[in-house]
Amino acid sequence: MSWRSSGNFRPNNPRPRRGGGSGGGGGGGGGGRNGTPVIDPVLQVLIAITVLLGFTGLIVAISFSAAGGQPTQAQPTTPPAASVPTAPPAAVATEAPATTTAPTEAPAATTPPTEAPAATTAPTEAPAATTPPAAAPGIPTEPVGPALASGTGQQVNLESATGAELVFAQKEVRVTDNLVTLTFANRSDAVPHNWVLIDGDAARVAAINDLADAQQRQLRNALGSVPPPDTPDVLVATQMINPGEEVTVTFEVPGPGTYQFICTYPGHYVGGMQGVLIVE
Repeated sequence: MSWRSSGNFRPNNPRPRRGGGSGGGGGGGGGGRNGTPVIDPVLQVLIAITVLLGFTGLIVAISFSAAGGQPTQAQPTTPPAASVPTAPPAAVATEAPATTTAPTEAPAATTPPTEAPAATTAPTEAPAATTPPAAAPGIPTEPVGPALASGTGQQVNLESATGAELVFAQKEVRVTDNLVTLTFANRSDAVPHNWVLIDGDAARVAAINDLADAQQRQLRNALGSVPPPDTPDVLVATQMINPGEEVTVTFEVPGPGTYQFICTYPGHYVGGMQGVLIVE
């Protein structure tokens, strides 16, 4: 701010002027033109700061007044009081629920059956499916011949050779002139065999073997290679038996002498499967 003198103001203690009249216009920088005083720059800065702070305070005051009054000072919050351990609540004695009484008897549903169900009863007989299939029509299934007899006679065991060899294990069998019960076992592991007893010489034996071969060609089945039941000179002829099987026949011998026996399966007689039965 500046102000001007009216010209009539006089200080009470005027400073004596130094110098002549020429120094009145430039003495000490205390005045300017027309006697106007000049404010110190530092003082100007202080005044400006003061004015700025005043305006700032005024604005803050107005803001707080608009907000509803003086600003509330943040009250220091007291820390929560340490929790004092309290004694655990006294356990309220409650009565345990009444336990359910176990049944004195087991339920009827859990009673084990006294007898096995009928469905689990083992069959007393083998199923019909296990029965071996019937032979093809015309294939012999049991021994034939005029010398067959009932009962039991002297026991004779005869076997084929093991493996695929076409021979009888016994080339010669001796019996007495009486009833004979002979058991023939097929020990081969490859082919069927049979046993045919013939009353005749070598030529007759070969002819009967040819009849058996014709029979299997007619039936178109090697298992049918057995002489017909009414073939002359054939005393006994068994059916074909598979490897591991056996057949038993009881017959009457015609009397003392030597009789031929062969296997009539195709090729076996020619291959050497023959022997003699000697009746003493």
